[in-house]
Amino acid sequence: MRFSAAIIRLTGLFLVISMLFSCYNEDLPPSQEGSLWEIIEVDPEFSLLRTAVIRAGLDSALRAVGPITLFAPDNAAMQQTLQELGVPSINMVPVDFLQAVLLYHLIPGRNLRAQLNTGSRETLLPGFTLNIRVEGSAVILNGEYQVTSTNIDARNGVMHVIDRMMIPPTNTLLDVAQDNGYTAFIAAVVAAGLEDQLVQGGPFTVMVPTNTAINAYLAANNITIEEFLSSPQLQSIIGYHVIPGLLQSSAFQRGQRNTLTDTPLYFSQAPNGNFFLNGTSRIVRTNLTADNGIIHEIDQVITRPLQNIAEVLDSSATAANPEFTLLRRAILHAGLLEAFQGRFEDNLTVFAPTDEAFEALLEELNLSTVEDIPLETLTSVLLYHVIDERIFTPDLREASNILTLLEGESVLVNLAENRINGALLIPNKRNILAQNGVIHGIDQVLIPE
Repeated sequence: MRFSAAIIRLTGLFLVISMLFSCYNEDLPPSQEGSLWEIIEVDPEFSLLRTAVIRAGLDSALRAVGPITLFAPDNAAMQQTLQELGVPSINMVPVDFLQAVLLYHLIPGRNLRAQLNTGSRETLLPGFTLNIRVEGSAVILNGEYQVTSTNIDARNGVMHVIDRMMIPPTNTLLDVAQDNGYTAFIAAVVAAGLEDQLVQGGPFTVMVPTNTAINAYLAANNITIEEFLSSPQLQSIIGYHVIPGLLQSSAFQRGQRNTLTDTPLYFSQAPNGNFFLNGTSRIVRTNLTADNGIIHEIDQVITRPLQNIAEVLDSSATAANPEFTLLRRAILHAGLLEAFQGRFEDNLTVFAPTDEAFEALLEELNLSTVEDIPLETLTSVLLYHVIDERIFTPDLREASNILTLLEGESVLVNLAENRINGALLIPNKRNILAQNGVIHGIDQVLIPE
């Protein structure tokens, strides 16, 4: 935690404190209880908070104004935060910093537990918000601070107890991104209108592509940086790189994580231990820590899937350079189209023979079209190409047998030669992500024994 930076950035607040509190002196709740100040003044569990409030010069404000809601750290919470800041006592915390921290624990209005809903709330610290998440009976602030006791009534508001003192984010995700030279990503965040969220919100885990990765994405899509930054899809592209919550590298594991776009991205781990996103983007640097989250560096821009497997095959078959046209026809003829039309709740892997692979099979069978293949045989062959699991190439393991949808039949992984059974996994046709699974192009039709 960059204590000195926080002091520098949060100075001068005392001049605006009286202005802030004067805005909240109407509609006080009818109560015979003591003020917020009187509650913490007499309770020994809040003696450190009481000392902090006096040092910050906020005791008269907590006595006189409202309605306001105070998230109050008890003595144990205060002690833990002091240890994290590296100071032995409240009296050694600079006053300006202490004022900012305490204002960050106050939100306008008398918000009882029932009014604490998931979302962002403005605090009395100008420009800073608290993120509230409600999970059953639990109330969590900024993804990590637990509300341990609620609805302590006061004449001028209400108090809820929290398990740690909250520090306003001062070394933000964008600060860390700037410090590490991710200038193209920062420009995209700003253009997408996500700057405030990554500065004031969180905590977030951000998978940040390098400048080189973004330049490669521009080249692959034949667009300029200006076109990229003005794209109507930019917010969803950047949002797909942001995972709510804190995810340290020690917690990486195979599986999916939801993003700001409410679309999952998928973690895979290669045999050498490297982690990949969506099978293609390697995580090359980890655990760059900000006050409101964490950054991991990746070597490719990741894009969220917009089509299911059936739609991906349709698009490919009708593209300028069509592919998978015969596979698409085979699926239609076998009446299996519906099986490939799911969304994110489904997880399939399709080893997809190219048109050339199907043409070779037809020639070997002395047939003209895939429709000439006996229907029962065609159905079995197609099911033999599908796995009931989303498997990216980094997930594959040498000599493993993977069960297919054809009952009792499996395919063999040959990583040394990059093959499934005898079919080559085509390098530029692997890890094609769809909403309901992933497609890998192969150069032969797999035939069950």
